[in-house]
Amino acid sequence: ALIYGAYKLYDPEHKQVYAYTRIQGKEQLLVVMNFSNEPVNYSLPAALKNYADATTLINNYPDMAMDKTSASLQLKPWQAIILKSNN
Repeated sequence: ALIYGAYKLYDPEHKQVYAYTRIQGKEQLLVVMNFSNEPVNYSLPAALKNYADATTLINNYPDMAMDKTSASLQLKPWQAIILKSNN
């Protein structure tokens, strides 16, 4: 799904975060990257709230902070994550 899945960009105007999904069949992936040297609190768009309970596949830091109630990520500088939907 990561390479051949259907691509959908979210928040194209965000100054720090690049977020998109890749979906192929039942596999749904969310890629979120902080393209800055500053931390950022990124609230997932409404269409992506189901990723609050997702499995982390890739993370370039040893941990990730996700507030499941508000579906927001606390991204460290240059942090990149790939989440797999459990739905």
